[in-house]
Amino acid sequence: MSENKIYALFSNIKYIYHQEDIVYSPFLYDIRRILIGEMKPNEVVYFEKNFSQYIFVNVRRGAIEIKEKNCKTIVRANNGYFYQQNGDTEWRCISEENAECYYVAIKGNNVSLIYSEYRKKENGVMEVNSRLAETLENILLETKQTQVNKQQISVYIYSLLLQLVKTEGSKKERITAKSIEYIEKNYQNDELSIEDLARNLNISYYYFCHLFKQENLISPQKYLLKYRLNKALELLKESDLSIEDVSINAGFKNKKALVKACKEETGLLPFKYRKVNKTTPLKAKQTKKILFTNVSNIGDPFIIVENKKYYMFTTTRNGANFNCYVSEDMKYYDFVGEVLNKNKTFGKTDFWAPEVIKYNGEFYLFYSARTESGIFHINVAKSKTLEEPFEDWCTDGPLLNLDKSTIDAHPFIDDDGRIYLFFSMDCSTNIIDGKHVSEIYAVELNKELNGIIGEIIKVSSPTEEWEKLSSNDYYWNEGPSIVHLNGIYYLTYSANYFGDRNYCVGVATSKSVLGPYEKKKDGPILKKIDNVISGPGHCSFFYDNKNNFKCVYHIHSNQVQNSADRRACISSAFIDSNNELVIDYK
Repeated sequence: MSENKIYALFSNIKYIYHQEDIVYSPFLYDIRRILIGEMKPNEVVYFEKNFSQYIFVNVRRGAIEIKEKNCKTIVRANNGYFYQQNGDTEWRCISEENAECYYVAIKGNNVSLIYSEYRKKENGVMEVNSRLAETLENILLETKQTQVNKQQISVYIYSLLLQLVKTEGSKKERITAKSIEYIEKNYQNDELSIEDLARNLNISYYYFCHLFKQENLISPQKYLLKYRLNKALELLKESDLSIEDVSINAGFKNKKALVKACKEETGLLPFKYRKVNKTTPLKAKQTKKILFTNVSNIGDPFIIVENKKYYMFTTTRNGANFNCYVSEDMKYYDFVGEVLNKNKTFGKTDFWAPEVIKYNGEFYLFYSARTESGIFHINVAKSKTLEEPFEDWCTDGPLLNLDKSTIDAHPFIDDDGRIYLFFSMDCSTNIIDGKHVSEIYAVELNKELNGIIGEIIKVSSPTEEWEKLSSNDYYWNEGPSIVHLNGIYYLTYSANYFGDRNYCVGVATSKSVLGPYEKKKDGPILKKIDNVISGPGHCSFFYDNKNNFKCVYHIHSNQVQNSADRRACISSAFIDSNNELVIDYK
């Protein structure tokens, strides 16, 4: 191996992110440095002696040896290691394949307390579970943004550290988790007190405060204040509400209380914070073949036409809920609001890929969400209109409750009135011959849309070379959508990783709704165009008010820094003389 020596703190390492003096973090205190970087293949990285610096490293491929003084630690793929750097340290690739790793270096007074708690639990290398891997991925995505959201970074870093010290399933963790859930549901009530939280858990006030701080490294009083402030800051950035209305919506007693909290946390008065951070509305634009809508910072757009209006449902960037937008011209969309009453669902985080059908005069929203166990399930919610919050139709548990994660639900009503659900078995839990593989399955639903009928059938798996461009260990077929035209069922799907420029759409055809499906072999029908669109995918189809066949899909909002921030685009679609489905975007 040719050695490329890099002094990680003082020389030419390509930092992803380096921030000194974090002073307005919502959860972390006295954090003086956050440094995030990557060890590339064929590198030996040296960290010079730096007391009070703590490093968490996650090895994604290969294996590295960490050498400090006379101590050597080997960290292999899918493992992590959290340690205090007390001397000159060397990281060296020791595997036959190139090593790739991602590290977070944090320097600050409060981190030493977290580290001491970690050492009680872990004395060495740990397995990186799916939840921790997702947190690391969120950190990586956010830090690669052109304009980094420092508050979001601090929340992710806090989550990372908390996961390192938590003991899964402990009584203490369950108590504090319930209290946090109670805060999330009731924070807008300005009468909410810590005494209420303790009373709700049926434990004493002092014992509750002790447990909460022990588990979360912050008092419940401060957590509640910071949670409300976070909500207020979001409203200041994204809404035109008055400062007084923002304070009411975020649960503050009055405007004065919000002003004080905002000034202490950000150094700015609310109106100045809004001026600096206000989101600039995106303008729609039409090229010859692509309509770039004004909807961005989303994923997985889906359009349903009702009363000559175009309703777009999307995943929010952070997966906190689903958004609904409405338009009369398909170009400029007004924000309607959040779609799902998620506090009454089975899901806890990562609400993904909403799709809506109209059935028997009512609207049914199919979606996936992650449970406390880390597994994704699919459920369906119902509403009488498209602009009212949906509530879960299946209340006894998810519609699709398998032992593996399932995402990207697509309901399809066939010509004979039978209804089918297409979905992706997610690669996070679907492992085949040592590879993480997302595959597409289908099953018939009952007429009440609250249960399945018959066998779940696999209809698509990554087989083509162009579907395997993002990774050697992870492959994707996801985001299914079905079109039935001229006696042929067209199954479109997305391939590669959604954050990769090579994310794209393929198509397969069948004479039967449940297959077998035969893939189009000569490549995707929707893919990147240099300097025009990056990572197009997760498409669905609809007819506009003039009965023109259309396709909606997302692209990366930033061509250079690809991320979870995506923009909704629309192109025409048609069936050509060879009975092939064409998305007309070039």
